[in-house]
Amino acid sequence: MDWTDILKSSLLLFAIVNPIGSIPIFLQLTGGMTQKERSRAFQTGVVSSIAILFIFILVGEHILTNFFKIHLSDLMAAGGLLLLIIAIDHMIFGSLVRGVLSGEQQNARHI
Repeated sequence: MDWTDILKSSLLLFAIVNPIGSIPIFLQLTGGMTQKERSRAFQTGVVSSIAILFIFILVGEHILTNFFKIHLSDLMAAGGLLLLIIAIDHMIFGSLVRGVLSGEQQNARHI
């Protein structure tokens, strides 16, 4: 694997994980913590993520192909089907974001 492949993979992983978009979520979840507790939570999250990433790098393909009997072509077909469903949903309803509202919220005038 040359440096170009490593750079492409790193940028793809960065885009998928979206650490910049996760900052508000982290701040919301750790809002009541002290600075020391917040730092510890951050370090625990980073170490856990890296450990899970390396475990799946080492044995992920073996688990998928031998244990679950899932191949790359299966994942590609499922991903394409998922994108098709999302596209049809977006064309029909015009919005990807729909929530389940309680009866009180459904009767609100601002909706």
